[in-house]
Amino acid sequence: MKRMKRGNWIKGVAAAAAVVTVTGCVGAVLLEDLPVDKVSAAEKEEAAEEVLTEALGQQIVSHSAESGKEETVYVIAGADGATRNIIVSNQLKNGEGAQVLEDETTLTDIENVKGTQAYTTGSGDAITWQAGGSDIFYQGTTDAELPVGLTLTYYLDGVEIKPEELAGKSGHVVIRFDYENRAKQTAVIGGEETEIYVPFAVISGAILPLEHFSSITVSSGKILTEGNNAIVVGFAFPGLAENLSISDDVKDTLAENGADTEKVDVDSLDYVEIEADVVDFELEMTLSMVLPDLFSDIDLGADIDLSGVSDQLDTLKDSMTLLSDSSEQLVDGSEQLAAGARDLAAGAAGAKDGAYALAAGMQQLSDGGRAVAGGVGQLAETLNDMMIQLTPAHDGYAQFEQAVGQMMAGYGMSKEQAVASVMQAQGMTQNELTYLATLSGIYDGLAANAGDMMTLVQGANELSGGIDTVNQGAWTLYDGLTTLSDGANLLEDGSRTLYDGMRQFDEEGIQELAAAFSGVDNGNLVEFSERLNAVMDAGESYRTFSGAPEGVDSSVKFIIRTEAIRKD
Repeated sequence: MKRMKRGNWIKGVAAAAAVVTVTGCVGAVLLEDLPVDKVSAAEKEEAAEEVLTEALGQQIVSHSAESGKEETVYVIAGADGATRNIIVSNQLKNGEGAQVLEDETTLTDIENVKGTQAYTTGSGDAITWQAGGSDIFYQGTTDAELPVGLTLTYYLDGVEIKPEELAGKSGHVVIRFDYENRAKQTAVIGGEETEIYVPFAVISGAILPLEHFSSITVSSGKILTEGNNAIVVGFAFPGLAENLSISDDVKDTLAENGADTEKVDVDSLDYVEIEADVVDFELEMTLSMVLPDLFSDIDLGADIDLSGVSDQLDTLKDSMTLLSDSSEQLVDGSEQLAAGARDLAAGAAGAKDGAYALAAGMQQLSDGGRAVAGGVGQLAETLNDMMIQLTPAHDGYAQFEQAVGQMMAGYGMSKEQAVASVMQAQGMTQNELTYLATLSGIYDGLAANAGDMMTLVQGANELSGGIDTVNQGAWTLYDGLTTLSDGANLLEDGSRTLYDGMRQFDEEGIQELAAAFSGVDNGNLVEFSERLNAVMDAGESYRTFSGAPEGVDSSVKFIIRTEAIRKD
């Protein structure tokens, strides 16, 4: 069988980290898009990898940070899931543009895959990269044991069969992915040290051509149909059932109070099963993504603490009793308030008439105010028109004054001589000059008072608006007095409804909840909360497979690729 080059496979799988949401469709090269009579096994395998990579990537949210380390562990495995080779690809993010980046790694055969920057080794696992302000992308190999082991088992018509013997067979096939969680951490649960599994989530996928596979099911996951293929994606959480184990006492108490404890099969969290009817079996590679930060996007705000739930329920019961009594007092008070409001409404009948008269009078005043504002506005417009008409006279007199000044300055004339000379040059009489000066003076007077006139217009408009506001308030007063009595009656009815509802909530809700909780050992719930917090801590602390410096924001994911099963 022809194998793809290691670099091409890693390049194809790396695209998964960029996909952040489930879209329900896969926009990649599909197997049916290739000419079947010309496609090679390598091309078919590469196309399948691209589709599976995107399909699995759509199920996760990728880690990102301005600075830090992102580690992707690529595992090449046989069709049975046995590990054959491990290649680790690292990205050192250089958010601050540092010239030197410090790292730690247990990898061998280290190679810079996107640049020429060199590194030097230090003590232990420390290495130093001459980054030159850029990110560093490097890969290497390791023979370290994986934190999650994968085993694939195949069954044909209920009988286990080796993968190489399954090629070309027909019948009912079961492909089972079993995951072994090997990563544990120590936590204190109930005052004792307990081993907690790192909460890995595993997403496995396979492409099943519909010309060979039908009646496809998956134990826990989804099936995406694309053209002539079914893309099957399964989910598993190895070790989670043991991490969050609930005692039999708690399960029995929950069952006694109506809970269906058979809905969740905890054993199914450690495997995925794909079943189908098959004709002429063949299977391209499968891909599995392993993620350690199952709870990374779950924000519980603070550690869960159930140690005081019993005492808090007792307080809640007492508070509900007090609240029920208080609601009864509210009924009595609202009855008195309603009676008083009815008396007030009766006495307000005369006030309503007065409010109506006030509103009518304010309406007349409002109409007059708008008339005043309109008159002032017309006056302002008339004065403005006058200024426009006087503008030529004003400008002409200004030019005359300028000419007189030039004559006086140029020829040493007195003002009287200069005025006479300019008048003679322009053919003006004394009466015409006096008339021109008078018009210019009127223009100057209007211009000097233009600002006051605009203020007057604005004030008239504001007065009209204020009168409208008062008018609106008068009508509001009239409407408010009308609805006062109705509101008092509604308050009385509502307080009675509240009282009845509080009694029912107390009797059917709080009291039953307290009774159900009283049958559960409080210590079991406290232990459960401690376990949940320990699992979250274990997921947050697992951030590297091949090493990272202390304090560096690092993340890791694993991608396992199994070989294809084909006829020779």
